[in-house]
Amino acid sequence: MRRILLPVIAVGLLLAPAAGRAADATTSGAPLVRIGGAPKLQAAKRLQFPVFCSRPCFVKVTSRFAWPGPDLVLTSATTIQPGQPKVDRITLNGPATAHLKSNYRQSHLKVIARARNLETNAHQNDVRIFGFHL
Repeated sequence: MRRILLPVIAVGLLLAPAAGRAADATTSGAPLVRIGGAPKLQAAKRLQFPVFCSRPCFVKVTSRFAWPGPDLVLTSATTIQPGQPKVDRITLNGPATAHLKSNYRQSHLKVIARARNLETNAHQNDVRIFGFHL
């Protein structure tokens, strides 16, 4: 009995601080950060999707194109105010656009937004995977 109880208490102590931070991030009921847009983006030279915050927050966005061949990874960081979404715009060069258009069915764009509330320093992430169409 004692052998089982000690690991359970240790796991409970490890999870308790993380649970408190998660509760702080969403005290208003709305998520701190959210990635918007349609489920599929048009395979084109210019791609865009909005990132929303419910509180003033600092956001780091990592975008990864997963397509045949090596992946393409892009990052950006900015401060976002509530009600003023940041539209993340990606402009591909000619060869990347041609590669995306010829392989759009096997490709997707994975976007991870990591946000930090500027008032409470609470953290929250959002992940969105976009497909492509012509």
